[in-house]
Amino acid sequence: MLAFLVAMALGASACGGAGDESPSADAPAQEAPAAEEPSEPEPAAERYADDDPEALLAVIDNDGDKPDDAEIDPYAKRLDNMERFCRESRSLLADGVVNGVKILKDEKKLDYTNLEMARAYTNALTAKLGRKQKCADVFAAVLAVTE
Repeated sequence: MLAFLVAMALGASACGGAGDESPSADAPAQEAPAAEEPSEPEPAAERYADDDPEALLAVIDNDGDKPDDAEIDPYAKRLDNMERFCRESRSLLADGVVNGVKILKDEKKLDYTNLEMARAYTNALTAKLGRKQKCADVFAAVLAVTE
């Protein structure tokens, strides 16, 4: 429906307005539109969308405020490393990080950030050699031995 309305609006303007009347010679000349004021340059495009797993982890660690891309980079690097070793999706890996932080806080009264938890998981994964694996088991082992 929206495409139809846009097409109708464009068709009407291409035909000289709503009707078939052409402008008469008696009609007052239209003024040229005022020159646009120079706008400020657009900021550089962000590399991370608000719903990217690494951005979400960083937002949680940053008390709800979205940090800049440079602050999100370490989270992305950890998730990249985990993806090399794990079968789980990037989103599931990030969920594992958040759940690990919650488990350590609730059960062991330890305060970890998402970045620290991701680092602990990555260190455990890189110590293991071999093909991609189900990393939930490795994450559980890390949580069991963390003090």
